Amino acid sequence: MFKFGKKSKERLATCHPNLQKVFNEVIKHIDCSVLEGHRGEERQNKFYEEGKSKVKFPHGRHNSSPSNAVDITPYPIDWDDRERQTLFAGFVLGIAQGMGIKLRWGGDWDNDSDTDLAVLASADNAIEIWLNDGSGNFSKASTQPSSSGSSPRDLISGDWNCDGYLDLATADYLGNSISLFYGQSSGAVFSSPQTISIGKGPASLASADFNNDGRMDFVIAHRFYYTTSSLSLLTGDIGILLSESVSNGQVVFTSETRLAATTESQGTPPADILILNLDNDSKLDLLLSLPINQKLAVLSGKNYTGSLNCP
Repeated sequence: MFKFGKKSKERLATCHPNLQKVFNEVIKHIDCSVLEGHRGEERQNKFYEEGKSKVKFPHGRHNSSPSNAVDITPYPIDWDDRERQTLFAGFVLGIAQGMGIKLRWGGDWDNDSDTDLAVLASADNAIEIWLNDGSGNFSKASTQPSSSGSSPRDLISGDWNCDGYLDLATADYLGNSISLFYGQSSGAVFSSPQTISIGKGPASLASADFNNDGRMDFVIAHRFYYTTSSLSLLTGDIGILLSESVSNGQVVFTSETRLAATTESQGTPPADILILNLDNDSKLDLLLSLPINQKLAVLSGKNYTGSLNCP
C-alpha cells in the first residue's frame, strides 16, 4: 500500500475534509503526490503577476481555508502522459462517487490552458461542456446529445484517434454500446457520437493502446442481471475492443472480446477499471474494483506490451 510523503500530507491537510477523505483512500491504491492545497495571498498574487493565474487573492478556489481545490498527480510525475492523468482522474472520481462525495475534474476543451468540465447528464442522455473563464467560474458552452434512452453511466476523455484533440467516450448502460465524441478543433466542439454496439450492461470504461497501432483501445466493465425462474443475480464481466483502422476520422474496432472479471463463485460485477503495468514486465495489466465483495481484482497482462497513451 502506498503512503503520502511528509510534504504531500502537509499540503493535503490544508484542504477541505472531503478532499482529504477521498485522497487518503486513493493513496492506498495508486501512488500520487499532492502539489498544492491552500494558496496564500503572496503566492496567489505572484501567480497572477506571472500570468499563471487569472485571479488575485482571495478569488481562487485554492485561497479558501480550508482549500476547495487540490493539485495532485500520479507519481512518478509525467505531464506528457495525458492518458495516465485521465485514468487517474477516473479512479479518483470512482472513489469519490463510492463515498457519496461530488468532485469536479476536467480537461482543457478550448485550449486556453484553463481546466474545463465535461459533465455526464445521464438522465438526459447527454454530455454538458462547461468552459472555465480562468477564475474558476464555469458557463455551459454546449450539450452533446447521446442516443435516446441510452442511459450513459460513465464518461472518460482521451485522444481516441491520436489526432491531437481531446475526445470523449461514454458507457451507454441501456443502449448496450459505447459512444465516442471526437474533438473537432480548439473550442468546445465535438462530433456527433459514433455508437459501437457491445455486450449487455456497459457501466464503466478505460482506454489504452494495447497493440501499439497508434490508436486507443477500450476495456469495458459490464454489469447485468442473470435471471431464472427462481433467482435474479447481479453479475458481470469485462470486454476488450481493439482498434483496426481509422475511417473518416473515426476509429474502426474489432468485435468485443469478453472475459471473466473474477473467479468468485457468483461472478461479482466489476465497477471501475484502471490500466497499469503493475508488475513492471512491460505488459499492461487491469485493476478492477469489486464493490459488492469489497475487493480489488488484478488481471495480469500476457499478450499486450502496449502504451497508456498516444505515441
